[in-house]
Amino acid sequence: MSKCYYSGTVSNTDEYVGGVCGYNYDGKIWACYNTGSVSGKNHAGGISGYNSTEGTINACYNIGTVLATVNNAGGVCGRNRNNITACYNTGFVSAGGNNIGGICGLNDARITACYSTGSLMGNSNVGGVAGENNSTVTACYWKDITGDNADYGIGNQGSNDNATPFGENAWPDVVENAEWGIGDGSGSGKYWKSLGGWNNGNPVHPKLFFEQ
Repeated sequence: MSKCYYSGTVSNTDEYVGGVCGYNYDGKIWACYNTGSVSGKNHAGGISGYNSTEGTINACYNIGTVLATVNNAGGVCGRNRNNITACYNTGFVSAGGNNIGGICGLNDARITACYSTGSLMGNSNVGGVAGENNSTVTACYWKDITGDNADYGIGNQGSNDNATPFGENAWPDVVENAEWGIGDGSGSGKYWKSLGGWNNGNPVHPKLFFEQ
């Protein structure tokens, strides 16, 4: 699944709700984005509600609102069990219960070179990148917003390790991780159009290769 987008409203009272895909069993979601509103019970994500052990999500972004009435809400993915690489979220993410993340609510696999600037609300395990992380987060960033419920990049661990708040001396670069490389989307390390910059406290955040 590539170069797809969604801009409406999707709502379900059950599991696995996403702006682009509800349950990604073994697909490659690439260069897709969501600007619409997503809501469900569990596993709600701006791009995919659930990313299985055979699925991948690369070079995607969400700017829409994501809501899970119970658990596992993420700006990109509600629950991840494989790879999320070079994605970002700017939308509001909330859950009535636990596991709320700017990128992923419940992460059981790998999140690499992603960032979130959206506001996050929930009861527990609220993280700027991942709400509950049980695996690997690498070279990711998030915006620490006053008044929301995210105090750390990794909610359940109370940690900012590899999930760093943006700051004057904390910004993505290809030296830290090759997946922050700039290119045309033709392969690994070529997903980004520009990496932006801190700009004396007026940040311009990274954009993906296919954006205007």
